[in-house]
Amino acid sequence: MINTAKPLTLGNHSTQEQVECQYKSSSEKHDRERLLAILMAYQNNTQEQISLSMKRERSTIARWLKTYREGGIKRLLQRKHGGRKASLNDSCQKALVEKLYSGKWKKVKEIQSWLKTQGVELKVSAIYYWLHRLRASWKLPRKSHEKRNPAEAERFMVEIRLEELSIPYDRDIHVWVEDEHRYGLMSVIRRCWTIKGHRRKAIHNNKYEWGYVYGALDLVTGKTEFLYTPTVSLEWSKEFLK
Repeated sequence: MINTAKPLTLGNHSTQEQVECQYKSSSEKHDRERLLAILMAYQNNTQEQISLSMKRERSTIARWLKTYREGGIKRLLQRKHGGRKASLNDSCQKALVEKLYSGKWKKVKEIQSWLKTQGVELKVSAIYYWLHRLRASWKLPRKSHEKRNPAEAERFMVEIRLEELSIPYDRDIHVWVEDEHRYGLMSVIRRCWTIKGHRRKAIHNNKYEWGYVYGALDLVTGKTEFLYTPTVSLEWSKEFLK
């Protein structure tokens, strides 16, 4: 069936690319719904087609299109009513995000107690709402020993090269991947609240009696070798290589 409806007029306040960019960057349902309707209009959909796809009345779609024609994106996304006042003001939201980056809270009730010190009393359900709104996540931190030297770790990854061994090209070799492992009682790392995408590290230093095991894997044959030792040292490393 051929669509004979006239193309919708959208004015010249904004371009389709600008609307699409705003749609992708927005996370508010209020904004995304209106922007999607405009994008569908740019794609030569009729008001009826947009209405059916979005499950909105045609009068609603017509109002959005009229608002966009008259004032562009800014006018389209403008809220006529201010709504109720947010339970967390901007400064409190910013402080909450900073605290979440530190990963200091294991439970929501700890956040609730901190908010009380800021003069804000919220129910647990309201705190979950704000954690979702601020893109927080309850995740397990990655262990990082308190004596770890980030600069040395980076240098090891950059400077260690097989070429430095000066192995003749006509000589057959086997490549082994080796590591030492310390086993024993481990401290428990608990999940904490932090921001999505932020990798939180938990500083730890286990102080117990341990056992040790050397292990290596041949990348070619899959052969493995293990040696259990009372400690890790240069002497034991030599014994393992033997």
